[in-house]
Amino acid sequence: MKWFAVAAVSAAVVAVAVVALRPVAETDEDQIRAVITSGQKALEAADVKGALAVLDDDYADGGGRKKDAMKGITFMALRRGPVIIAISDAKIDVAPGASVATAVVTGIALQGAASVVEAKDLLPTRGRAFEATISFVKGDAEWRITRIDGISASFLDG
Repeated sequence: MKWFAVAAVSAAVVAVAVVALRPVAETDEDQIRAVITSGQKALEAADVKGALAVLDDDYADGGGRKKDAMKGITFMALRRGPVIIAISDAKIDVAPGASVATAVVTGIALQGAASVVEAKDLLPTRGRAFEATISFVKGDAEWRITRIDGISASFLDG
């Protein structure tokens, strides 16, 4: 009888471990948040290629900018100095099984001096609050950004 109790306890421990360790499927919302975070981290790391990786090849925003234009804008912005993006909220609208989604993202973007010569250069040289509406498309099981609206050209260009 003692072996039965040990076997039962062992089986229960194995069952709990299997359930606890099985991978949890990410929701579409989780995947979209990951895309936003990936773009944010790439910009903060001054990684132009990484920042552009979250954009769909068919990217086109309300200002008429395509993916190539965003490459130039991103490169020039990052040459001015480091970027820090603090996202305060991201409201994501995606229906289960959908291939398109929208997120309204609010936060602040800060930029520092291109080089640190004096202590004052450690402080941000410019910063702006923003609210952006970001459109996504899901293709090949990955979400990509197709459009970013609500950020003025002056914010992006200078």
